[in-house]
Formats: sequence, C-alpha cells, structure tokens
Amino acid sequence: MAERKYFDYDENELTPSQAAKKRYKQKHREKVLEDARVYAKKRYAENTEREKARHKKWREDNPEKYKESCKKSSAKKYKDNPEKVKERVKQWAKDNPDKVNEYSKQYKKRNPEKVAAQKRKDVAIARKRYPEKARARLLLAEAVRIGHLTRPTTCSLCQSEKRIEGHHPDYDKPLEVVWLCRKCHLAEHKRLK
Repeated sequence: MAERKYFDYDENELTPSQAAKKRYKQKHREKVLEDARVYAKKRYAENTEREKARHKKWREDNPEKYKESCKKSSAKKYKDNPEKVKERVKQWAKDNPDKVNEYSKQYKKRNPEKVAAQKRKDVAIARKRYPEKARARLLLAEAVRIGHLTRPTTCSLCQSEKRIEGHHPDYDKPLEVVWLCRKCHLAEHKRLK
C-alpha cells in the first residue's frame, strides 16, 4: 500500500465524521498547517527534554529520511542567497580546522586521481603566472640532479631533518638557495609577505 500524505484520504474507508474532518482540513489547509506548527512549538516548549529525546530516536531510526530532510531544509533556506552559503561554509571551516583536515585526508584517500589532476592543473597555472619562479626551480633541480649542488640533510635554521627544500631569496639567482625544512620555508615566505 502506498504511503499517504497528510491530506489524502479515501471517503469509503472513513466514518462520516472522519470524512467531514478531512474535508475541513482540505478546505482550510493553510490554517490547519499553521495550527499544527503552533501546537508543535507549544508541545516542544512544554516538554523540551522529552521532545529532544524523541527527535533523536527518530533520527537514529530514519537516517535516510533525516538526511533528505536536512538537504531540503538547507536548500530552501539558502536557495535565494548562494553567497550566504559560501560565507557559512567559510566560517564553519575557520571554526573547525581539525574536521576540515580530516575531511581533506579522507577525500584525498578516496579520490587520488582527482587530487593528482588538480595538482597538475595548479602547477601549470603557477608556471604560467610566475615564469621566473618556475625557471629558478627547474635550474635548481637540474643542478642537484647532475651533482653541481648537493641537498643537505638538515634545515639551516632549525636543524630538522624533515622534508628539506630550497628557498630562493632572489629568483634571478637560481643557484643561490637557503636549504630549509617545509615549516621554516613557509614561515620565511609568510615573513617576506
């Protein structure tokens, strides 16, 4: 049997008084729905804890319906204002950096091809935007490959042995580099900005 909506009914299955109530509900649909909303709010205000528990149990019993309901509610709320959605997402990301990192790691594990394609795209854009940086990096990599320069095993600032990178203070002099760990390299660029 198909699931019925709130206002659908078959008069043959109802008593005359039930049919009259249904006809009234159909005729005054908006008023009935508003009264139902007011009653629900009042009931919720009187028994907050009980209603929260009931709602929580319903969410656990109906995860698909709950997810669909959330999507509809969110779509309705932000349909007319996509900028508000972007602001909300940015604010959430600021407030929850740990969750953002976790979601990012999960996404990278699930979609390695997409991540690699995006990285290639970003590198191509960066090469076009900053050709002097790209040239300096290529020349440095070639110098290290042929043995003209040697990459040290420790950072020149903090003596860390993790991920040593070459920092160019001047991109016009590609073989003059300071060898830094990733953390110190990022801090140096932040300081220079």
